[in-house]
Amino acid sequence: MSYFRGLQRGKKWELLLLILFATWAGFTMLGNASLTVGPVAGRVSLTPSLVGTTKVDLGVLGSISYHSHLSPVKVTITLDNISLHDAGRVVKNQNSLDQITRNLGFQFKIAIYKAALKGVIGAIFFSFLVTYLFDRRVKILKIPFTIVLLLSLVLSLFSYLTYNPKAIYEPRYNGMIKVAPSLIGSLKDITQNYSQYRLQLSKLLTTATSLYNLTLNLPSYQVDSNTLAILHISDLHLNPQSWDMIKKIIIQFHIDMIADTGDLTDHGMAFENQYFANVASLKIPYLYVRGNHDSLLTESTLSSAKNVIILDDSKVVKVKGLNFAGIGDPQFTPDKMELIPSKEVLESESAFAGNIAGKGVSVAMIHDPSGANYLSGVVPTILAGHIHQRMVRKLSKGTILFIEGSTGGSGLRTLSSDNYPDPLEASVLYLDKTSGKVIATDEITMGGVGLASVEVDRRLYNSKILSHKSS
Repeated sequence: MSYFRGLQRGKKWELLLLILFATWAGFTMLGNASLTVGPVAGRVSLTPSLVGTTKVDLGVLGSISYHSHLSPVKVTITLDNISLHDAGRVVKNQNSLDQITRNLGFQFKIAIYKAALKGVIGAIFFSFLVTYLFDRRVKILKIPFTIVLLLSLVLSLFSYLTYNPKAIYEPRYNGMIKVAPSLIGSLKDITQNYSQYRLQLSKLLTTATSLYNLTLNLPSYQVDSNTLAILHISDLHLNPQSWDMIKKIIIQFHIDMIADTGDLTDHGMAFENQYFANVASLKIPYLYVRGNHDSLLTESTLSSAKNVIILDDSKVVKVKGLNFAGIGDPQFTPDKMELIPSKEVLESESAFAGNIAGKGVSVAMIHDPSGANYLSGVVPTILAGHIHQRMVRKLSKGTILFIEGSTGGSGLRTLSSDNYPDPLEASVLYLDKTSGKVIATDEITMGGVGLASVEVDRRLYNSKILSHKSS
């Protein structure tokens, strides 16, 4: 190391940067290994990343990722090929599925070790190469060897110590909305049957196998019979694509009811009422609170549909065994876009909280979340919209505020601006019918043209597995 100490400061940094770049290049190019699990053939690759994630690439079905560790290394599991003949045999044979479950942990671990070893070898080789080109003396090769070895040991140890096997229960799915519920897993499984990481991953792979082999008979998405699935939408702003999205979600996620926190329209005019004419065709309860862009005419017209329940004036309504209450936005300001809390909204929501206190309300619906703190401790769950940005806030006394983004992508008016169109956002909330509390959510984000792709984020809240120690 005397050679390194003898270098000028600028040369030292130049050499260190070259070694780090070579380490990244070598690790990226060689840090992979094959993985075979039953009929599924694929590979595991390790690459440097700013965020420690694990990603399962399912090919045409999309991908699933989750934050599994804190070190700057990304683990990617790619399914390159599925034998349809073997897949059919595996899906129909429970013993074959059990064998995959037993072998997956071992096969996955071996593939990770191989990928890591090959990555380190690649990093050392490329580091040797750039160091030798930097100063053609063999004796200085111990510098990159020492740096790469120490860096590899630190990253490996940090990955191991920060690895969280429960992260797979809160996945992010990217792909087709039709297969999203099947691939991200059953809510009943994750809340009642907390299992080992290798078991959950094996289910993921076998489900993907089933989907490839039985595309006409996709596995159904089942939730516990004591769980209520509520689709939270908000701020549609006349975007017709919203209804395409909503209808797809109702079918694929087996929605029990819809909670709309307002701003169906832009100006609350009579000609806009035709936009929500098909609400009645949804055939499930549609709970609605008026937004600041919705007029009393909007509310009155919507109430004519038999499945629509207007929540206003602190009225408490029992739907599917749970009590709901809501209040429409006290302001009608269709031409104003500012989000500064008004005195009128705060006073209205403060009075609303006092009116429903002690009435056993499980879900309170408001449009503007400015005064949500008044409802803290009054209800376990608050639904809101207005700000066109999805947000979840845990208030005091166990209350959770769910602010939905714009299910209409901020409306068609965004198409006339220079900004990139906002995504369409909606969330499925799973409520326990006994406690009225949210167990988990699926945050759904649609992007691009049509319904070809979707991103689904699973979040857990009042679930037993949050405090369950992994084995």
